[in-house]
Amino acid sequence: MAGFEKCDPFPSSSFGSKFSHDELDLLLEGGSKSIPQQISKFQKTKDDLLMALDENNFDDIKQILQDGTFKGSDGKEIKKMLPVLLNINYSKLIHDKLTAWEESRIVKPEDEDEIDEWKQMQERLTIIIQDLLIKKSKSTKIYESHTDFFLDSIPDIAHEVAGDLIPDDKQDPTHKQALFDYRKEKGRQFLKEYPLASKSIYHTINSKKYNKELRERFIWALGEGVSIKVQSEIKQELDGKRVTEDIFFDYIFQRLYLALVPVLKDLPDIYENYTIALMQQEFASSHNAKLEQQNQKEKHPSKKNEQKKEIGLMLDILDNNIDPAQMEQIKSQIETLNLSPKEKKDLMKKITRLVKNQKPVKRSDYFGENGLIKVEDEGKFLDLIEDLGLEIIDEDQKVSAEVFENSQEQKEEKTEIMTSLDSKYDLSLHSLSLEMPREELIQKIFENLNTFGYTIVNPKKLGKELIEFFTVGSNKESVLSALSNPTIMKNPIRKNGNIYSLNLTIKDRLLLIKGKDTREIDSFHDDHDAYEDRIDAIK
Repeated sequence: MAGFEKCDPFPSSSFGSKFSHDELDLLLEGGSKSIPQQISKFQKTKDDLLMALDENNFDDIKQILQDGTFKGSDGKEIKKMLPVLLNINYSKLIHDKLTAWEESRIVKPEDEDEIDEWKQMQERLTIIIQDLLIKKSKSTKIYESHTDFFLDSIPDIAHEVAGDLIPDDKQDPTHKQALFDYRKEKGRQFLKEYPLASKSIYHTINSKKYNKELRERFIWALGEGVSIKVQSEIKQELDGKRVTEDIFFDYIFQRLYLALVPVLKDLPDIYENYTIALMQQEFASSHNAKLEQQNQKEKHPSKKNEQKKEIGLMLDILDNNIDPAQMEQIKSQIETLNLSPKEKKDLMKKITRLVKNQKPVKRSDYFGENGLIKVEDEGKFLDLIEDLGLEIIDEDQKVSAEVFENSQEQKEEKTEIMTSLDSKYDLSLHSLSLEMPREELIQKIFENLNTFGYTIVNPKKLGKELIEFFTVGSNKESVLSALSNPTIMKNPIRKNGNIYSLNLTIKDRLLLIKGKDTREIDSFHDDHDAYEDRIDAIK
């Protein structure tokens, strides 16, 4: 492997694929060379074992272990050590296969820009597997074959990968504080969403004990989630007899690296997504339990069911690795489209991949004669793409006349707005802060909007909407940041006819109406249904 210094993790002093006769004599006789009767008692076993080890004949070694009659202290020592010898040889054989596979394998990311990072993570995964093979070689558990030995190692490898996460207390202080602030903000949102939940959940967020337990649960859930995912894929291939014995390890290494290299690369993001999703689950569980108590129908979910739910949560995150709220939004909105179950599943995978990698949506893949989205669903799908902050790009492919015309009109409208804004207005904006008095904050927001030529039709109404949002809404800091960001402020998106939307965050938007020489701010929305209702009313 490029950039990775090869070394034998099984030096002859500890493992070695072959054992000398003197070493085996000492092992089999337990240091009792002074008693010839005991030596002769195990001579046949010793000779057979030496031959089996020399030939790497694991079946014979197992047969000796099963058939041998071992009595006395020396015999017990033999019985105890034979499984270790077997596992040492399994480990050595698998290590050799891994080394050979590394020299010829090609495991590439979907995004070529990530190739260097992938190589680095592949090297890290190889070290983790090698270290685990050394640990596993000391096991006294008996395995039917070296394939069973390695399949049994997959959960341990996955847990080791999860354990590669840097603990919170060893994070860079600035990064650590940013994470803690983010969790607290999410906690405040969940308290509003689940008002009956115990306040103690919020107060324990970021405590040393909470983070220690959280990390332990993450390592367990990630290990279980990855092993279930990988072993399920392997089982399907084995059951279908699509993987023969001669290519078994090539296949299993490929599946393991494809599953675990992205995990190693995105480990901090997966951990944070899991943290927020688990927090929400805890708030919801506490809220629902209190609700059931009030209805005198108290039920306590079993620990086993809670663990299953947690693993399911992790599998969702592994499949998508995006913000849980975005994941839920994608699921719920795709579910409303007129598509088959398989089409919905495939579309969900494509969109989550685009969101994760911040790639544009190719219009020809989804719209027109050959597109996936039906005409009646185009509006819903466009809303989803807009909400997710994705860009739609055109290609030199045939699309329907209607879609092409709309595309050109939208492109011309956006170009017109951006050109006039860039050339006509001074882009000096006020910095905004929640620490400002509300009246001053609203005034500066209005001035920022005026800077870009936006006219506020009803300042009193808009001011009231914004004050209410900055009092009880979520994403307040993100909205303020957007309102002082020239890139966002100068790029309204056409919704319908002369109706435009200034997207401040995924769900927080200003609606405006464009005239010949005017851009009138109509209203502020942080609720999607109210936003759609207002668009319908304007139309």
